[in-house]
Order: sequence, then C-alpha cells, then structure tokens
Amino acid sequence: MVQSVLVFEDGNFTRARLPTRPMQGEIIHFNGQRYMVKSISHHATEADSGKTPVLKVHLGVGRGKDDSHLMEKSSRGFFTG
Repeated sequence: MVQSVLVFEDGNFTRARLPTRPMQGEIIHFNGQRYMVKSISHHATEADSGKTPVLKVHLGVGRGKDDSHLMEKSSRGFFTG
C-alpha cells in the first residue's frame, strides 16, 4: 500500500492508501467518483525520523458512475477540468 494525499481540483484534500503508485493520466476510483491523475509529487522523509514518506496525487474533476458513459463517448476523451 502507498500512503498518499489526494488533492482535488477545488483545493480540498484527503489522506488515502493506494494499492500502487498511480501514473499521470490514470483514472482513480474514490468514493464512487472517477478522477484523472493530473500530476504526482513525492514528499520524502529522513531515514531516521520515523515518519512515513507520502505521495501527493493531484486529481482532475470527478465524475460519478452514472456519468461514465458521457466520458467514453466524448470525442475529446476524458474530462479533466
């Protein structure tokens, strides 16, 4: 599991555990919404500090499950905000 902070486009954020490190452009499913990964930054810690390094994941606008067909049928692809 990867400790991460999900940063939403509106400025809100939440801590989450991801199964793997996401790639830019990948879709993350969180609380029934789909978000596209816009960028990723790593926050390292000193080896002897006892703190856990964190992955900061910046996300685009979310879409619900019911709206997913609108994105797949869009000629422009996924809506990222």
